[in-house]
Amino acid sequence: MLISICIITYKRKDYLKKLLLSLNEQENINYQDVEIIVVDNDIHCSAKNIVEEFKTISKFSVVYDIEPIQSIPRARNKTLELSNGEYLAFIDDDEIADKKWLINHYNATQKFNADACIGPLFPIYEGKISKWIEYGKYFYRIHNSNDGEKTDLFYIGNFFVNKKKLGNTKFDNSLCLIGGEDTELFHRLKKNIKLIVCNDAVVFEHVSANRANLKWLIQRHFRGGQSFVYIVKKKNLFLAMLYSIYGVFQIFFYPLLFLFLVSFNFTKAMKYFLKTFLVFGKIMAFFPWQYQEYKNR
Repeated sequence: MLISICIITYKRKDYLKKLLLSLNEQENINYQDVEIIVVDNDIHCSAKNIVEEFKTISKFSVVYDIEPIQSIPRARNKTLELSNGEYLAFIDDDEIADKKWLINHYNATQKFNADACIGPLFPIYEGKISKWIEYGKYFYRIHNSNDGEKTDLFYIGNFFVNKKKLGNTKFDNSLCLIGGEDTELFHRLKKNIKLIVCNDAVVFEHVSANRANLKWLIQRHFRGGQSFVYIVKKKNLFLAMLYSIYGVFQIFFYPLLFLFLVSFNFTKAMKYFLKTFLVFGKIMAFFPWQYQEYKNR
């Protein structure tokens, strides 16, 4: 088996169906060299019927299993355990893949002699959104790099990697409630892998109205700052303290930039408004209270 496509899902049946159908349309791939692994993180197996229906038309081998304990890291680790591929391709259950997504990832790793590859992500907005959100590109993941260039910008939703480079590395289950398990994994791996950009390995993410709004963005920025310092703290307490101390100065500076810009460049002003919550999260990482984004999944 050459490639294992790794998917975790939780009560997103409609999105999952769209993802699986997009994978079935992959071009220039030997289908016998690819398997799709779906791990359902719902103890009630809500995705099972979707996967079983897909199996009847799938061009690929499909494996379905459940991770009964609600935990994104545990579900991701289950996909690793079930995988047989030399390479792992990670994609989220609310995304759809471009028709040449998989082959472009594979070809890029071969052409540039890379261990891992990451591609861009573009949003599919569901409903009308505020202009400042669209112009701010909060739901885009775009690399300002040429194909084959190294990058440190990482996210799991469009990631392709040589399985050997992971070794025995697992996603950290201690982050199951606050998130950031993908970032933490990359922090451990980045010294030992060559991660490159492939701008043609494109995925599209469904962005619902309950995400494309100010409240969600505030919470996500706060959580991002909190989990970042938490991850750094596990490896280097002093460095994590520096990030938090620096955040104390930033938390006064960013609101001033917001007030200065808000009257003539609202989109840019909102960037600094949200950065205020990012650094607030960095500061709060040293306090007992944690924002647990995934507690009530």
